Amino acid sequence: MVNTWLENPCWQFFTGGDDLQTELPIDPSSLTRWSMCIGEEGVETLLALTIEAARKAGMISKSRVERVTVDTTVMPKAIAHPIDGRLLERARKHRVKLAEDGGITPRQNDNCEAPRLATQVGRYAHVKQYKRMHKTLRTLRGRVGRVHRDDRAQGACAARHPASGSVFDWNQQPSHHLACASPSLLQDRQ
Repeated sequence: MVNTWLENPCWQFFTGGDDLQTELPIDPSSLTRWSMCIGEEGVETLLALTIEAARKAGMISKSRVERVTVDTTVMPKAIAHPIDGRLLERARKHRVKLAEDGGITPRQNDNCEAPRLATQVGRYAHVKQYKRMHKTLRTLRGRVGRVHRDDRAQGACAARHPASGSVFDWNQQPSHHLACASPSLLQDRQ
């Protein structure tokens, strides 16, 4: 806000400046400290007093402040896109946890490499090294796919051998289990 004031002569004029200023009037961090000092209630009180002063001066009417429209498009949102490394890492962690809860021990869970890759994706995106970012994303997708395929294969074996006590249905598709079941189980179903 202070930097905008410095770059905008109109703001300087409307805030009482007679000449064009080329230096900051205050340190930007002191404004932040001041707003933290007065707190949320102080900011609301300041806004209410500003609106009341504008209404008394005849700048706005009372009907103009009865209904307020807020434009939320400028507010930042924490949206994770499907290609996001963090989202892939969460999917891998979730998949490994589900496998362990179901009694399946993955051959490789990539607990060491995958978090590093997820962090690296964000770093490459930050410095606009998009080719490296996409290569790292491909690698991370491969790691997640490998855990997924491994869990599906071991889940099929667990379905084939119900005596092992680890029956966990990953796909929830009966045709998958019929395809990997032994012929004796198929005869029992028919």
